[in-house]
Amino acid sequence: MNEVNQNTTKHKLVRLRIITAIVTIGLVGFLFVSSTARVNLLSFIVSTAGNPKELLNKLTTFLTDNGKSIKIYEGWRVYNNSKYGVSLQYPKEYRLFEMEQLVTFQTPSENNLDIYIFSDESATIADYLKKADEAAQTGYEGKPSFEVRSTKEISINGQNCVQREEHVLAADLLRTITYCLNNSTVVAIAFIPTPGKVVETDESIYQQLLSTLVFSK
Repeated sequence: MNEVNQNTTKHKLVRLRIITAIVTIGLVGFLFVSSTARVNLLSFIVSTAGNPKELLNKLTTFLTDNGKSIKIYEGWRVYNNSKYGVSLQYPKEYRLFEMEQLVTFQTPSENNLDIYIFSDESATIADYLKKADEAAQTGYEGKPSFEVRSTKEISINGQNCVQREEHVLAADLLRTITYCLNNSTVVAIAFIPTPGKVVETDESIYQQLLSTLVFSK
């Protein structure tokens, strides 16, 4: 009898995990695709409602076919900014603080991931950075507010971005910050380690979080 109960419990847990994955992928799908594609997504859900595994496979294929090859991280939550059309995933253990154009995620080890979202009319991300760097030359009491240590171009879900390591002079700290520009919306995502709190896990999760960034406008 105990063995039967254990097997039943295992089946329930497996089914629960599948359903959780379906809900996560379904939410991501609705956030990241067009209204026409959402109708197709609903038809998938209705046609396979009695078969969770089939639905999970179809949802994953659906996102890929719609040009959204987005990795789904199990147990992560979705942050969505409907005003600017910006979405990304983050670990559920992170504490979320949102104030106007600044979103901060605090990691369990007390490091911060800061996201700045705002409008800018620059034609390219390079144009924006040139303008921002010029302003930064007198940004700290008439002196440079930061200096750039390294720069590299990266692509995030088809979006051209620039990732830099910057030394913030006023606070004397290093930050890794990634700048992206889409339709007059700038997103700057910074990993800011607290002195004495840097851990490799947070640095790795920063890159994973970046990989889930999507512009829906």
